[in-house]
Amino acid sequence: MNVPAYITSEQWADWCEYRTADNKKGNWSDRAQRAFLRTCERLHDEGFDVPALIDHAMVKHWLTIYKKDEFMRKRRARETTVTDLTLVVTDRAKGAASIAEMKQRARQA
Repeated sequence: MNVPAYITSEQWADWCEYRTADNKKGNWSDRAQRAFLRTCERLHDEGFDVPALIDHAMVKHWLTIYKKDEFMRKRRARETTVTDLTLVVTDRAKGAASIAEMKQRARQA
């Protein structure tokens, strides 16, 4: 099986053992493994920490992994526009009274 580099061989072995531990876990055929790895690739491409998702699935006794926001590798930063930055710099230069005042001005712009 061609396992992606972000899944260690130890973790893959643990997952395979977990999936085949009893008959209640369903069929863990080569086809099922390939489908699972495609899911891993898709979630990895979307920014999820797949090894953490796999560990979480085993703790929860799930048969597969699911999207969970707390397992994102990268958090998307709030988009900041040039206007926002200009207002902050201008306000600071003028000696704005408070951050709340600057935020209020930015919302009004």
